[in-house]
Amino acid sequence: MDPVVTLKRSSPVDCSLCIFCQTPSVGGFLSKASDHGLATAKHAASIRRKLRDSKNIVVIDRLENVLNSDEKQSIVWHKMCYAHFTDKSKIERLQKPQAVDSKQVGASCSSSGNRHSLRKCVEPVNWNL
Repeated sequence: MDPVVTLKRSSPVDCSLCIFCQTPSVGGFLSKASDHGLATAKHAASIRRKLRDSKNIVVIDRLENVLNSDEKQSIVWHKMCYAHFTDKSKIERLQKPQAVDSKQVGASCSSSGNRHSLRKCVEPVNWNL
């Protein structure tokens, strides 16, 4: 059964502009994408999608639409846009909040100097004494 309505954003992609920011070359020149660069960008997009990167969802959708299309187009980008999107440290920052949430409960129960303890980690007060 085909869906009646699609919730995905459909925006026209101009392949003569930077694939990430969709702006013309103002300060820096546009670099043509190599096979290795395309593979790296596709890998970064899939990781960012799995981690639910809400800030770059438009870029991820645009990149996946162009890479998965039947017609091969020459993709260009600014070096800084490419570097910002594929930066491993930025992707690791997206992974850290998920890892911290699971460890936060266990770490908050341990006693440390300036940290406040959670109510569930402290023994209940015996008011009968």
